[in-house]
Formats: sequence, C-alpha cells, structure tokens
Amino acid sequence: MKMAKKTIGLLMAMLFMLNPFAGVGITNPFYVQVGAVTEIPWEDSNNLPSPISVKPLDIQEPLTLGVGETYQATVESGNTTWSTSDRRIADINNDGLIIAKAVGRAVVTAENSGSSRQFIITVKQAPNSIETCLVVLSGYHSIIPVLPGKTASHKITFSVSDPSVLEVSADGGYTFKKNGSCVVTVTTFNGIKYSINFSSDYSHSGTVAAEGRNNSRDRILAGPKGIYIVAQGERAATQISGDEISYDYTGFLTATDWIYYRNLSDNGYLYRINFDGTKKSRVTSESFTDFQLDGDWVYYRQGVEGSNSEYSQLSRVKTDGTNAVRLISERYSDYRVDENWVYYSLRGDSWNEPSRYLARVRTDGTNRTMLISERYSDYQIEGNWVYYTLNADSSDESRHLTRVKLDGSDRTRIITERFKNHKIDNNWIYFISSRDNYLYRIRPDGTREAMVSSEACSSYEISGDWIYYWDLPEKNQYRVSIDGFLLEWVETKPSEEISAIVVLPDSSDSEWVIDTLIVATDSSDSEWETDTLESDMWLPWDDD
Repeated sequence: MKMAKKTIGLLMAMLFMLNPFAGVGITNPFYVQVGAVTEIPWEDSNNLPSPISVKPLDIQEPLTLGVGETYQATVESGNTTWSTSDRRIADINNDGLIIAKAVGRAVVTAENSGSSRQFIITVKQAPNSIETCLVVLSGYHSIIPVLPGKTASHKITFSVSDPSVLEVSADGGYTFKKNGSCVVTVTTFNGIKYSINFSSDYSHSGTVAAEGRNNSRDRILAGPKGIYIVAQGERAATQISGDEISYDYTGFLTATDWIYYRNLSDNGYLYRINFDGTKKSRVTSESFTDFQLDGDWVYYRQGVEGSNSEYSQLSRVKTDGTNAVRLISERYSDYRVDENWVYYSLRGDSWNEPSRYLARVRTDGTNRTMLISERYSDYQIEGNWVYYTLNADSSDESRHLTRVKLDGSDRTRIITERFKNHKIDNNWIYFISSRDNYLYRIRPDGTREAMVSSEACSSYEISGDWIYYWDLPEKNQYRVSIDGFLLEWVETKPSEEISAIVVLPDSSDSEWVIDTLIVATDSSDSEWETDTLESDMWLPWDDD
C-alpha cells in the first residue's frame, strides 16, 4: 500500500531527524566500549575498522589500583598493541594484563588498525586495613568499604554467610530476601577483610551513611561519623572529615571542589571543606534549616518551629563566610533569586492557607517592595511585569489573571473569569475558558480578547506560528495559525499506547508536509520504538 511505503520510509527519516545519534556520537573511527557503545562519527560509520571493546577506557574515569594489584583489560576483536608511558608504575603485557607496580600515574595506550585510545592508571598504596564499611540506606542501598587515605583496591568482593537472607551484588548493592540475620564479609584484592552483621530489620554493625545533593563526578557520602568520598575510578571510600554532620538531603551538598555541610559538632553551623579534606572553614555563624548555593553566595533560612513549610528568616553570605546580610525577617514560605532581587511569598495564618502576598527585596537587603497584596495561587515574571492568578475551587482551574509592574504599580486585571492552562507568547496571553472550554487569547493589557479555537478543547501547545489543540470529546487534533485565520485538521487518531507527540515544522521542499508524527515509546529506556505504531493511525501525508 502507498500509505505503508510512505510510512516506513518517512518514519525512518523522521526518527533520524529526532535523534540521529541515538546511542552514538562523535569520536575517532576506532572506538572502545565502557559499558555502552562509544560514539561514532556519522560520516565514518560505513568505514569502521573491526570494533574492539576495552574496559575501562574512558580518559575521564581513570582506573585506580593498589600496588601489586592486576587488572585484565579485555578485547573483543581485532589485533591490539598495548603500551604504557611508565612501566615502573603500571606495566601491561601483550594480552592487556595491567600490573600496578608503584605509586604514581601512567597512561596506557591501545592501538588497533591505525587508531589509538588512551586511559589513565592511578596507583596507590595497597590497603593494610578496612577502617569501616558504610551502609547506605538512602537511594541505592549499598555497602562501601572505607580504606585508609592514599590506599586503593579496585577488586572488592562480598560474601554472605546466609545468601537466603541477604543478596549482595558485585558492586555492593544489597537486598533482603527473607527475615533473618547474616554476616557480610568484605575483602580487598590483597586479602584484607571486614565483617558486618546484618539483620532484616535493617540493623547492622556498619556505619550509616547517606548521599546528599551531589554536583560532582565523585560520590560524596556523609554520616554521623564524618564525610566520605568515593573518587572517580575507585571502588572504596576515603574519610575526609570526622565532623558529626547532618546527613539528610538538606544538610550537605557539593559544588565544584567544595563540600558544604551542617556541622553538628559546632552548633549546626554551615561549614565547607575541599574534596581532599583540606581548607575546612566555617561559612555561617548561626544554625539554619536549609541552604542553597547561587554563584559565590550561600542563601540559608531558619524555619518556623513546628512547621516544615514555613520560615522566619532568610540570609545570604559569601561562600568564604564574609559579607553576611539578613534579607527577610518575616514569616514566608518560599523564595526565588532573580538577578539582583529575591522574591518571596508570605503565608497566611495557617500552613494550608494560600500565600497571602508576594514581596521582593534586593539581594543587599534594601528596597523591600510589596507586589501582590491578595491571596494568589501562582505567579510568573515576564519582562518588567509579574503575572499572577487567584485560587479557584478546582485544582486545575485559576481565576482572575492579573499583572503588576515590578515596582508595584499599574495593577491590571486581565482575565476576570475562571480559566485553565494560560500561556504567554509573543505579547499574547492564551487560555482555555472554564465557561465553554474554548481557547481564547487576550493582550497583556486586557484588550482585544478573541476566540482562537473553533471547538471546545482539552489542551494545546504553541509551536512557531501554529497552535495545536485537542478537541472535546472526539479527541481529534487541529492546528490554527497564531493569527487565528487558518484552521487545519491534523488527521490523527490517538490510542492508549501513544506517549509522545512530536510536532515537526512544514518544509516547502518536502514531498509531503508532515504536521504531526505520533510515536509510541518504550518508557523503560526512552528509546524510540517503531513497531508499536497503531495500524489504523492516519498520517497527514496519506492522500488515500
């Protein structure tokens, strides 16, 4: 059928347009694999030498070994020549067996068919003990041994006295299989052992730890006995601070080369420390509820006693602990920093009441201005204006869209009825009226209101010069030009399997105009699937 031929050909072309390098990217034609296919240049994809896989082979994640440890770099195919920049530190034989010989760094090179790839080997001292084992209870439950500083062991094995009670994976992840207790023994490459008693009620003899807000490539963990780091390319952790810290999500985070944390050993003040455990310093001189980083500044706030959503103060201080200033000293619920201003919502008399009003203050603590003095539900800043809505009875509805200048003047009520899903685009405000479910638009000054859709609609999206919307109740899709003069029916029939709608622009030199392509996706891995398209789906380029 003509439709089937067009569908197959154009679908393949459109999938390439959507993600032409899915799973691949740009590097040398010679490629190696580290858990996933390495990126390949499209123009060279037809002239590749025999692919080989070398693990690990990522210059950004160096392999770390202990002195005396060996590691086998595996090759899937092809004749590969191995070499090392310093045999005194890390040697490698013709079969790819790496031997860590002395403390230092060496670069190992793999050559195949005229192309080459390099990766870094870091060698540390072999461990003479395991200080403790971290038991991570948040997120991915895992066991991580802690080694003395400047030591390493890439090979870490886990054995369980009763595997019917607890299952431990090769990377230390653990899962209870039934009630009971057991002993987990952790062993390094050179035979150093550490045992942990485990019970199915999650009690254990290890050191509890949790992960914070981590913005680094290293894995940072914290517990009541200190801060630990699992550096790139390493399997074990090293302790970098013995401070007692708050290890909940708000208690510590990482940024660039620093770890910021609430130090319970010093009244809950905010501290920072370098990743190597040096340059520890105090940032704040008072306790706090939570904090955020913004460039060279730390914003921290104190909560209202008995509430987990209200705060009484907001302050900021430079990351080196200087130039502290109090910004807010009244009851509020949330805040945002926008350029040189802090916008914050002041709450009602109880925690479940809507915000009472919106205020802003300069980041130096001056020029406090009241912007919204009525109970609003949501707001957004566009240019020199704040647009906000008032609460309605329904959770998906709003009422009375209003705007006010950032200096608090020129307040204008734009929409005076209940509405849903408003968007601001190109000096127009679009919204679905709750009165008739039609799509309308209106100028930001409240003038020139006009109907856009010719049918009641459930949702809409703006793409370029077109507005796409679904009608009610048939669920057909239409598009209408931004000016409202041209209406087209997009011939699609949705199904329950559809999970993505891709709007593609018109092309004057295409054989068929493609308005909308509906593709079902496999949600487990977010890869495009072509075999789940509905057999009765109408495509806009079909003219039968």
